[in-house]
Amino acid sequence: MQAEQQLKASLREIDDLKAALDEHAIVAIFGPLAKISSVNDRLCADSKHPSEELPS
Repeated sequence: MQAEQQLKASLREIDDLKAALDEHAIVAIFGPLAKISSVNDRLCADSKHPSEELPS
């Protein structure tokens, strides 16, 4: 039971960190060959392009 509680707490912390990044930072994750594999909402808002329009 303690491991399950620790896992839930860790997942909440990850969600909080992701929310903070999405609000305050531009984030792009690159995969093989420097292709964009993921972007956050802030990058889309600042670039005025939905993620589907960004090169991948």
